[in-house]
Amino acid sequence: DKRKNRLRKHWLQRDLALKMQARGEAVLVYMDESYVHQNHFPKECWYRPGRPKVVRPAGKGQRLIIVHAITKHGLLRYCARGPDNPPAPAEFDSSIQPTAEMVFRAKSARGDYHDQMDCDTFMFWMERHMLPAFETIFPGKTCILVLDNAPARITTGDTGTDFGVKNTIRLN
Repeated sequence: DKRKNRLRKHWLQRDLALKMQARGEAVLVYMDESYVHQNHFPKECWYRPGRPKVVRPAGKGQRLIIVHAITKHGLLRYCARGPDNPPAPAEFDSSIQPTAEMVFRAKSARGDYHDQMDCDTFMFWMERHMLPAFETIFPGKTCILVLDNAPARITTGDTGTDFGVKNTIRLN
């Protein structure tokens, strides 16, 4: 019965969020994190005959954690130039243009990478990356952040907000 009530609440919240987005009052933002190893590469690659073969480093190297957010409009990053005039790679630097992208070195290259994305790191991402990008791109709109149930977000902090169980959180 608890599960039914939780699912019902989830679908009602989702329906309300989609209606708010359709009315132009809010934007749904989906976030996730993943990882890649520094020395990740395919087993084979193309190279020009007569040139030296590609030398690959040994081992996986450091693990990099990638965090980002996406909306129905695309990745959550500000681009003043527009889709017909793409920016140069340097313009994607978050110190130049707001972006929800955050890449950082993991403390360990082994084990579950979700352990690297703890609550403090998640809140840092929210405050320094996601919210500034959202407010720049969608001024005056409500952000409805959709999360999975990764362990870092299943906590109750000082605000009493429960980030777990695929909750939808409204950020005004």
